[in-house]
Amino acid sequence: MDSASLAALLSSRLEGESRLLRRLADWQTTGEDAVVVVGDAAQAQRMAGKAVGVLIAPVGLELPPDLPHIRIEDSRLALAKLSQAFDHRPPVAQGVHPSAFVHPSAEVSDEVSLGPRVVLEAGAKVAGGTRIGAGTVVGAGVTIGPNCLI
Repeated sequence: MDSASLAALLSSRLEGESRLLRRLADWQTTGEDAVVVVGDAAQAQRMAGKAVGVLIAPVGLELPPDLPHIRIEDSRLALAKLSQAFDHRPPVAQGVHPSAFVHPSAEVSDEVSLGPRVVLEAGAKVAGGTRIGAGTVVGAGVTIGPNCLI
């Protein structure tokens, strides 16, 4: 993704040169392919003299000169969107692993992923989009809502 596309994703505009971006980073691991989010003046000043693909900063925050940047209203919302945009993990397959145990009275949506050795006890309920990792025990009568990661 390039800086200009990232600005569009954040409903903002890029100030400076557009660059190819490959990763999110903090101020210590930055580089010309990195996106760095700063939330206050101290964080912004640590970026002085550092190579950065683009800096994401709140409106009104003073920034070191000559750094390409995108101004945003809400740092947390921007970070959530960035995290999703740079999440390159392959999607998890839906279904129940052969070694998982699901009690006959448990209710499991079709869009759930149950990993190896997962145990769903009597009356447990798991909603769609949820992923439950290896070795997890979901107790009797427990309800897990949609799109959870356990």
